[in-house]
Amino acid sequence: MSQTLARDSTEVLPPLYARWVDEMLRQPLPLETLSPCNDCVMCKPASVAPRPASRGQFNPISKCCTYTPTIPNYLIGAVLVDDDPAAAAGRATLEKRLAVGLGVNPRWATMTPVYRLLYQHGEQKAFGRAASMRCPHYLDREGGQCGIWRHRNSVCSTYFCKYKDGKPGGELSQAYWEELARLVIETGVPLPVDGEFGPHYVAPKSPQAPQSIPISRDPEVSPCALCGKATGDRPRFDPEHGGVVCNECSVRVPYGIPARPEVVEALARLQAGERTPLPAELRARSRELLNLFIAHHLGRKLKSVG
Repeated sequence: MSQTLARDSTEVLPPLYARWVDEMLRQPLPLETLSPCNDCVMCKPASVAPRPASRGQFNPISKCCTYTPTIPNYLIGAVLVDDDPAAAAGRATLEKRLAVGLGVNPRWATMTPVYRLLYQHGEQKAFGRAASMRCPHYLDREGGQCGIWRHRNSVCSTYFCKYKDGKPGGELSQAYWEELARLVIETGVPLPVDGEFGPHYVAPKSPQAPQSIPISRDPEVSPCALCGKATGDRPRFDPEHGGVVCNECSVRVPYGIPARPEVVEALARLQAGERTPLPAELRARSRELLNLFIAHHLGRKLKSVG
């Protein structure tokens, strides 16, 4: 099959990676034809876009963007100094992520702890389907766009839902990602030790049409998840409604459990970025609430916390 080469590799990869790949290949990359992001084949019925039965149809309002990427500091800088008016909306999503401060340190911005647990344990059901797991840089316009497309990381640059030549094509794609990772390492920029840059895709098992799976990134701790007011001195915790609710709203959450105000305050401080260690009892009570939240959205109790 003949391939159409891009006029420039930046049509296929971010400028940083395109430069490295051009040095290796001595020519531009082929244009993507099997899995273009602007016309997601995984959102189409299998009768239109054939695929293995093990791969279910993606949700068109999330596509494969049900993943929060780790963005190393040098790409964060590239996004922030990109003054192209077309990049303004995407830059704002990163600025918001940095302002919140969860999962952020001098080396990179990565998944929050709660999001990571949900992703690791619920990926098979959620990937490509759960709109509430969408990337924080997803722009809900023109069929869904990446707000930091010009500066996306190596995972988002090299993930493909379809491979030319089947398994050999998949192996080549994996080798391609590994080479990019090696180049990043050789430039002196460390990769996350937990493998956050590695491929995470696990094909959904159900071939049925997508459904929105109600998974939240983090529980709402303060203010009230329902009315937005202060949680008060008799809050209740209800994962189904997003987290902590005030006493006035407790009649709307019959299955909510009492939550001690000091535990709610401790969780709110943690979400605000405070890193002072909690006393043992507060830490245990806080963990209980977070475990309930995670177990509710996964539909099962985590073995690791049982």
